Amino acid sequence: ATSAAAALTTPRGDSGGQNSLQVSFQPRAAGTYPTKLVVRAVVPPGSVSDDVRVYDLEAQVSAPSTKANLNFTCAARQKITQEIPIRNGSDVEWSLQVALASPSKVFKGATNLKVPPGETANYVVTFSPPWICEETASLSLKNPQTDDLFEFELTGVGEPPLAEEHVA
Repeated sequence: ATSAAAALTTPRGDSGGQNSLQVSFQPRAAGTYPTKLVVRAVVPPGSVSDDVRVYDLEAQVSAPSTKANLNFTCAARQKITQEIPIRNGSDVEWSLQVALASPSKVFKGATNLKVPPGETANYVVTFSPPWICEETASLSLKNPQTDDLFEFELTGVGEPPLAEEHVA
């Protein structure tokens, strides 16, 4: 079960025809939603029917893909980091696969990220330009269990270096 709630409703009366059932489902967050559906036979008044059927249903809800731009600016031979929070609203641990494509390797980060159930974990990106430059890279974090994808376009500007010593 997940801590996020969802509403599951069925209309009374006409269900859209024989052997069909309309179900409305409004999840509040990504996650797994298990439930049971109990179906009882409709019989004329005064009749008795023992026809009761129970169905186990489970809905897997994925978060919409996230696309964002991150801009970095720092002096050459310095480094800055940015934490990217990833929220896991499910009841199972996520093990995200990371792809960081940086042609000149001025952007760095881990190759995977584990996010405990119901918690937030931060993916850390580092930008460290060796000299004055403008660089771009792409970063994607994918959850193979749910196919959730978080994509980022990284832009870094390496400015002139800071003074490193005092000359008298």
